[in-house]
Order: sequence, then C-alpha cells, then structure tokens
Amino acid sequence: MKRYLYIFIVILLASINIFGSPDTFQVVDKIPVGERTFHIDIYGNYATICNYSGTAKVVDYVNGDTVLYVDNGILSIPMAGYYINNYLYVIDNGDPSIKVINKWGSLSRKLKLYARPINMKYSNDKFYITTINPYGLYIIDKQKLKIDNFYKFPVRAPFISIIDDDIMVPMYENEKDDILKTYKLLFDLSKEDFIINLKRILFPIDIVKYNDYYYLGEYFEGGIFEFSDNYQKKIAQFGKNLTNIGIFNDMIVGNSHYGGLYFYSFKDKKIRHILKDIPIVDFAYNKSNDFLFAISHITGEFFVIDKNLKVYEKLKIGDYLIDIEVPTDNIILVLDTENKTLNIIRRF
Repeated sequence: MKRYLYIFIVILLASINIFGSPDTFQVVDKIPVGERTFHIDIYGNYATICNYSGTAKVVDYVNGDTVLYVDNGILSIPMAGYYINNYLYVIDNGDPSIKVINKWGSLSRKLKLYARPINMKYSNDKFYITTINPYGLYIIDKQKLKIDNFYKFPVRAPFISIIDDDIMVPMYENEKDDILKTYKLLFDLSKEDFIINLKRILFPIDIVKYNDYYYLGEYFEGGIFEFSDNYQKKIAQFGKNLTNIGIFNDMIVGNSHYGGLYFYSFKDKKIRHILKDIPIVDFAYNKSNDFLFAISHITGEFFVIDKNLKVYEKLKIGDYLIDIEVPTDNIILVLDTENKTLNIIRRF
C-alpha cells in the first residue's frame, strides 16, 4: 500500500508541473533509519545510513525501497558505508575493521584495521579511511580488500575532501589553549606530503577548488582562505562555527551554526549573508547549480535557495535535521536524527 501511495504522489505532483506550475518541492517518503544516525553516504542510486548503535540500512532513494538492513550483530559501531554491486562496504569503529556484507545481510569478507576508523570516502576503486588511535589515513584496495598504505597524522583529522580525484585531509584539531599542536595544515595524497600552515589557520575543516586555486574554511573562526603549496591568504569571513563550504555559481558558499548562509562572489569580491537568524547545520546543491538546499538543526526547516540567493521555498520537515545530500537534480535526501527518519524530497 505504501508503494502505491508513493507512486500516486509522484504522478500527481508531476502532472501539476506539466501544466506550467513553477517548481515545487515535496517530501514523498519518510524512511525509518533508527537512532544515532548522523550522516548519509551515497553511491549510485543507493543511500547508506549507518546507525551508531549497531545497524546499517541501504535505501534505493529513487523508489524508496529498503534493499538491505543489517541488524544481526555483525556490526558494532558502523560509521560509514557504500553499497556497491550488491555488497555493503562498511567501517566499524567498535570492531576496528572494514566489513563486506552481501545482499542477504551476511558477512562476506572482513579486513582488520589497526586504528579505529571514523570516516570513509570512495573513489576510483579505493577506500580512503581516516582513523583515531592512532590518527591517520588508510588507503584500501576495494577489489583485493587489502591495505595499500597508511599515513600517520600528528592530530585528529576526520574530514576528507576529494577534489579532481585528489585526496586532501585537513589537520582539524590543530590548536589547544592558544598553542598550535602542529604546523601542518593538511595532507595532500597526490604529493604524499603535508602543506605547512603559514597563516595560523585554526581548525581547518573543508576544502574546495575554483579555477586553479584551493579554498579552505576554518570551523570556529569562520575564515575562508585561498591557498596553494606556498601561498595562503584570507579572503572572507563567514561568521562563526562554519562546518561546510562549496562552490555555487561562481561563489564560495558556507553555513554557520550561529546563523545563515554566507556567499563570497569571485566576480565582485563581496560577501552576502542570508537567513541571518536561522542556524544552518548543512547545505548541498544540485549539479545544475540552479538551486541550493539548506537545513536547520534548530528549527527543523528545509530551505530552497535560488540563483539570486532568495528563499524560493521552505518546509518544516523534522525536529533535528543533521545531514543533506543531493544525488540528482530532482531528489534531495535529508536525515532527521531526532525522528530517526530519512526524508526523501522530490522536485516537481
């Protein structure tokens, strides 16, 4: 019955759009995902939601079906996972390892890790896994399920940026009591070396690229820095508690827990600030760059922002929205950790 209702809603809203109505965004499904869920991993048509209490769910976000649910004790504290060719590859922090689970929910293979995994990205047949105890980065060959390399870091560095097939890891917890714990700013895998922190950039958290330059945001201070190997310059200030940055229509965009979205234009070098009174925990945009989507963990609202940086639409969809992904131009996924649901939103 649920499947038929889902199809009916899709057809109804699509027919409204055919007759000339402007784009609209609607929640078409809410999928239970369990408690202690904090992020979504996307591969192909599948979204994986790891439950830190010991389960993992894989959802086909196109039709709303659950294709795999692992709750049989195989996983202890799963942190991230990707469903690839009918196998779920998931890192387990409680039992330090990467585990391969088949489509029937049984353990197929397991690779023991000697550091506790906390984050994972997948690119070009490799898994990139950041760790604690010790801090570092594993490179795992997917086909052979073997360790290609392990790079040790001086501080905790959980975040991974993939840019033009290159892997960069900011040295996140680099300051304590006004003293730098390391002078290394980030690890660049293409060079197998660190870039040095020339401008005392504190708590670097996210990296993007525009033309030939890289841009980095810092968490607590909210600074935006332009950098290359031997050059670093602060170009903008994005409030405080900045968690993500991106490139949206020739602008750097960033969100602030203190309130709003910030935009720095490469054309006129000016900053715009919208939704000033709304704490924003995360944002994402589609590949066409015609809409940007943001969520508030405080108000439970989902915002649609157009190219002119106007609020095109907003929906109250939950209580503690924590993560957003936009896998296609017409599908948005929002994770609500308070209500233990994955919201599937469609554009019509």
